[in-house]
Amino acid sequence: MKYLFLFSIIISSLFSSAQDCKQIKVGNGPEDFVVDGSRFLVSCSNRRGYEEDEIWSIGFSNDSSKRKMVRVNEPEDFSLKPHGIDIRILPDKKYLYAISHAEKKDAVVIYEIKDDTLIFAKYIVNKIIKSPNDLAIDEDGGFYFSNDNILGGNISKCDNNGNCEVVVKRVSFANGVLKLNNTLYYSSTFRNGLFSLNLDTGEKKKLLKVLGADNIMLEENKLYVTSHPSKWKFLKHVKKSTAFSPSDVYRFDLNTNEGRLIYSDSGEHISAASTAIVINNKLYISQVFEPYILHCNLISR
Repeated sequence: MKYLFLFSIIISSLFSSAQDCKQIKVGNGPEDFVVDGSRFLVSCSNRRGYEEDEIWSIGFSNDSSKRKMVRVNEPEDFSLKPHGIDIRILPDKKYLYAISHAEKKDAVVIYEIKDDTLIFAKYIVNKIIKSPNDLAIDEDGGFYFSNDNILGGNISKCDNNGNCEVVVKRVSFANGVLKLNNTLYYSSTFRNGLFSLNLDTGEKKKLLKVLGADNIMLEENKLYVTSHPSKWKFLKHVKKSTAFSPSDVYRFDLNTNEGRLIYSDSGEHISAASTAIVINNKLYISQVFEPYILHCNLISR
């Protein structure tokens, strides 16, 4: 059955090819990253082990600039197991919001960013934050987030004081989430798509079919969505790093409402891709398990 849209969606074959791909080594499981000036802040969590997890900093073009961010002022016995992250940039301060699954207590942890240091500000817990995956900060310092339960997944919102409510119910394995003006974009891994929610009218649309959709990034009015086209191979990769899991990256142009597959890999170069963005014609892709980000030059066809 074909999906019906209120506007035209064009899915095309690969419009570009990735060349000169290189690995940027970081911590295990660099599942998500955000842009902070001319660098990325990367959420790294070892999903096959139990050692301490970290936030890394890596420059766009200088691999030697990568380092672990120093975390200070955290409460006693605090540990961080980061998942989705987002950045809030104010005129005089910057904040990093990180979903954390440490010690079986799901929370959103907020840090002030000072150069290569993360200064603990607070963390937010709420019964609605029950299986969080990704988050997107709003203008008031609150945030939208996804709960990725397969049967009871949803998109929810918390204000800056930790008061939370469900915004979109019954989103099977809700995953990536991104807010732009009055629109919330979100993905569903098991509903295989990229969706939008008009926060003023409540209107929901399916924008693009994406098998096993994961995180969403924005650059130059284009959304980048990663994809796990084979859920079965993804599950095999969870248990064994040498069992490759295919990775796709889609681009959705908000100006033309056109969706394109821009990168596809069998998993040999990168398995279980989770976050991607194109900056200055360079493609950056992170992943769920292995300790590197893939960096490629894009050549348009």
